[in-house]
Amino acid sequence: MQTFREFYQSKFYLQNPQTLKAGLPIVTDDFGRMLELLFDPSNRARTILLGLSKKSGKSGLMSAISLYEALTNGESDVWVANNSYEAGKGRVFEIIEYALRKSKLFSSPSNDPLYVIKDDRIAFVNHSRIIVMPSSARSLAGGNQILSVSDELWASVTVPDINRYHELTPPPGGRSYRVLASYAGLPDSVILRSVWDLVLAGERLDDRLPIFYNREADVSGVIDGFNGEYFFRLPWVNQEFLDKERRSSPYNAYFERLYMNHWASTSGLPLISEDDYASMRDSRIELISV
Repeated sequence: MQTFREFYQSKFYLQNPQTLKAGLPIVTDDFGRMLELLFDPSNRARTILLGLSKKSGKSGLMSAISLYEALTNGESDVWVANNSYEAGKGRVFEIIEYALRKSKLFSSPSNDPLYVIKDDRIAFVNHSRIIVMPSSARSLAGGNQILSVSDELWASVTVPDINRYHELTPPPGGRSYRVLASYAGLPDSVILRSVWDLVLAGERLDDRLPIFYNREADVSGVIDGFNGEYFFRLPWVNQEFLDKERRSSPYNAYFERLYMNHWASTSGLPLISEDDYASMRDSRIELISV
């Protein structure tokens, strides 16, 4: 069976944002190393955070891992979540649908379909399913998903968001896990802040790359730019692109949060330095469940 890295770079077709044509993702050595460290099933954490800046391929990566787990684990459920049901049906689910349509590898040689797409779910011939997570956490109680993915975690700030997040907790035992993705957030992004801090409190897994594993909490992740270096941006996100985005941004803090992965006080006020949020970390309500 192929590893996730092999699947991602050889079978998962994305739409190129420049040509608008389907193509395989660009996997640099650093990006490939990240995939190996975070998604190797022999030492994979129960919670994985992709703390990557905007235009780093977070949604594509989450779509790929969702499809990979559904294809390689029969009779399993994969949950796709966001801060609302409508958002869950958006970017990640749409990328999965696109990959299935564009890759001939997922086409059946006979007339029998290998998968069926019905509104908010995809059912595969191996009896696995990819399902958009409903807004109500109550309907998810007792789930037995092998994987759940949650995008834009910075925006999950309400009580329903918190309840929904806890329902994403992997079932005990077995190989179930969850993948969370977000660039840096705002002061009320308490769920993201909790996971972010747990990742940074962990052991560094690579001398160069900002990849960590917190053994006690069983949380791993990548925090790109935490030391001022960026390893995982897409190749076309160069200095010229960043300069244009900075000039067009209404607030510097908005640009810094999305593209530099820096936490901000609000979208329009000065940034919070990494040295100044210790009091926030000590006083906030602990929401993380691992």
